[in-house]
Amino acid sequence: MRFEIRERIDAQGKVLVKLDEDQVRGIVDDLVKSGIEAIAILFLHSYCNPVHERRVKQIVQEAYPDLFVSTSHELSQEYREFARSSTVAANAITASAREYLRRGTSRPIVLAV
Repeated sequence: MRFEIRERIDAQGKVLVKLDEDQVRGIVDDLVKSGIEAIAILFLHSYCNPVHERRVKQIVQEAYPDLFVSTSHELSQEYREFARSSTVAANAITASAREYLRRGTSRPIVLAV
């Protein structure tokens, strides 16, 4: 599952479009209702300015403190988004799989990227 959030930071780290926090809250609420266990966050130019990734993580953790949240800027400063998206998704999947194994149930792993 992938979702676009209204926000934009340019390649120099300047905020062009402010983060739509209400949209973030709505998407996260819907995802939690659908049963997700982990969220991976990636914004295009977070390697040079992670302010929006940090804020989304904070919003998620305030509303759902037990939900695993991974942000790309915490794992990689690579400017290429494929490498960062792969890394952040793998980190979230690993956390979700660990919980799946701990539970010992057949409930599927659900991840939102």
